[in-house]
Amino acid sequence: MNKKLFFIGILLSLFSIGEADVIEKISNITINWTAQKITIQAEIETPNYLMGKGYQEEIREYRTKIKEKIIHELLNGINQIVFDENRQVGDIFSVFPEKETKLISLLMRSNLKDFRYYNKKVYAEYELPLFGKDSLFEILVLPTIRQDYAKFVGFSEPKVYTGLLINVQKLDFKLSLSPTIISENGEIIHSYGNVKNGKPHIYYFETLRDAVHSGIFGDKIYYLFPKEIGGRNKTKIVISDYDVYRLLSTEENFRIFEEGKVGIITRE
Repeated sequence: MNKKLFFIGILLSLFSIGEADVIEKISNITINWTAQKITIQAEIETPNYLMGKGYQEEIREYRTKIKEKIIHELLNGINQIVFDENRQVGDIFSVFPEKETKLISLLMRSNLKDFRYYNKKVYAEYELPLFGKDSLFEILVLPTIRQDYAKFVGFSEPKVYTGLLINVQKLDFKLSLSPTIISENGEIIHSYGNVKNGKPHIYYFETLRDAVHSGIFGDKIYYLFPKEIGGRNKTKIVISDYDVYRLLSTEENFRIFEEGKVGIITRE
């Protein structure tokens, strides 16, 4: 059987709590797809110990220098993140340079998360959200068309689900900012265009246990294994028509996509 309806109460009694986030490292940045953030750490050595009357001014200068270094390394890594089936983030910036300018402006305005001086080294850390307000995706997002699900209503026995989890463990799937779920005939079932109010449209987890314990997907979860992965960047998730009809046979289930209650499991 390629899908199951899970009730969260049963799962919580079967699995012990313990989470492992989906992490990807690109260049000098770390992407935590589960926590939905990019982090970077950097340090600069000082030729001498900073002390005396000029200490405060020197610290301000090094704060500026390390922030410039962080922004440079952030942009280098961000450009290589997969955006969708055909493009990386750098491809978006090459067509819409104003988006890169907007990102740089955001990075310049935001404060360093951590800034310290010790043992002739200036250290700093920076975080950038993947989704939500003042995030990378908010800057990158492009106009798109919301899908119409009305034609699917009544094609299958109506059952109400509160979330969708998709296991891509055994498939060649690539982590991306904008994965797409499509039917067997290529019709788009879910993309960021379906989600209302700027909520995240996708979540990533290593295991089913982690996803269930997140509390995001409610207590009636539809769980499936895709038929295949498509697209040049391997971000198109092809699900069976059977799954499409089961999910969209009742209007109540439209909320799964409108509220972004869709999760991808990368390792079982």
